[in-house]
Amino acid sequence: EKEVLQSTIEVNSNNNNKKSVNVVNLKGLMTRHDGECNYGTRTIARHLREADEDKSVIGHIIVIDSGGGAANSVPDLAEAIEALEKPCVAFVDGMMCSAAIYAGSYCDYIIANREDDRVGCVGTMIQIVDYPKSGQISTGEISVRVYADGSEEKNQDYEEALQGNIQMIKDDVLNPLNAKFVEAMKTNRALSDNTLLKGKTYFAKDVVGTLIDEIGDFKTAMDKVVSLSKEKSNTQNISNMFDNLKTIQSCSVIEEASDKTVTLSTEQLTDIDTEFGKLNTQLADAQKSITTLNNSL
Repeated sequence: EKEVLQSTIEVNSNNNNKKSVNVVNLKGLMTRHDGECNYGTRTIARHLREADEDKSVIGHIIVIDSGGGAANSVPDLAEAIEALEKPCVAFVDGMMCSAAIYAGSYCDYIIANREDDRVGCVGTMIQIVDYPKSGQISTGEISVRVYADGSEEKNQDYEEALQGNIQMIKDDVLNPLNAKFVEAMKTNRALSDNTLLKGKTYFAKDVVGTLIDEIGDFKTAMDKVVSLSKEKSNTQNISNMFDNLKTIQSCSVIEEASDKTVTLSTEQLTDIDTEFGKLNTQLADAQKSITTLNNSL
C-alpha cells in the first residue's frame, strides 16, 4: 500500500492569515514514474511545485526513507527542489542513500531523525542478469539474440559486460553518471574532497556537518522551515529595498562587497535623503486629504 504522498501542517492558527508547511514523502524505491507501490519522482516534483505556489505555504519538508533507485529518477526531483521559492528541509526517517541523498542534497537543510539512521552510499552501480548472447540453457532451450546488419553497437556495452568485459559499460554509463553525482554532492554540501563520496554508508551521527546538518525530531524540522522562511523573507525585503533605491539615478548601480556590505557615496546618501523628503511631503499631503474627506463626511 502506498504511503500518503502529501500533507500540510499549520504553523499558526490565525484564521485570517493561515500559514502551513507542505510535507511530502519520498519512501522506498525511487523511480521516475509512479509504480504499484511507490510514487515516482515526477509526481513528487509536481506536488512540490504546486504547493510552492500556494501563498499560505511557507516552506517544505521532504520525509525521506529510501535506499535510492534509478539514476533517471533524480533530475526531475532535483530540478523541482532547486526551483522552489520557499525553503525546503530534508528529514531522514530511516535511510537516505544513493539516489535519495543525491536528490536530498538539493534541499536547504538536512536533519536525521536518529543517530543510527543510514546516510550516504554515494556511488553508481548496475546489475545485469541475463543469458549469454547465444547458448543452450540448462532446461534444454536455446537462447539467441540476433541484431540487424548495421546495429553492431546496439547494446554493445551490455553484451560485453555479460561476457565479463565491464570497462565499456563503466566508461560509457557508470562513470559519467557517477561524476555528476559526486560533483553535485560536493557543490550542494560544500564538501572539499571525495572522502565521503566513495560509496560507503554511514550512521547519521558520524556525518553531522558534512552529509547532514543536524540530528533532531520532526518538530526540529518544522522549526527549521519556519526560521529559514523568516530569513528568506528578510532577504527578499532587503532585496526589494535595494530595487527601490535603484530608481534613484545616482543609485542605479549598487555593488556588494565580498562580505555582503554596501558602501554608499555622499552623493548617493544626499539623493536618498532628498527622495525621502519628497515621499514625506507626499505622505503629509495624503493625510491632509484624508482628514478633509473625513470632515466632509
